[in-house]
Amino acid sequence: MNERLRINNPFGEEVILTEIVWQEILQKHPEVKNLISEIERTVSEPDFIKESIYDSRSTLYYTFHSHVFGGKYIVVVVKSVERNYISTIYITNKPSSKGKILWTKK
Repeated sequence: MNERLRINNPFGEEVILTEIVWQEILQKHPEVKNLISEIERTVSEPDFIKESIYDSRSTLYYTFHSHVFGGKYIVVVVKSVERNYISTIYITNKPSSKGKILWTKK
């Protein structure tokens, strides 16, 4: 399996983005194509991590970037099934008000 990225999260756990998943993400969210370093930072140094309200196996990593489309959050969804892997990435104006905050940067 070809890996696009392998990043450690704040808990020291490896998070993987495969090339196949990256190509699927780009089909749905082409706006993230040139944001690899921001995506890496979102996993390794998130502003905060929230639980998913849709899938108990998933967590949402958020970072705010003032240079991304005039100031947006990058959200990286990490699913834990046998290992931690990125399932999708998207950009949003503001974080969801739903879901419990699991971790916050100090």
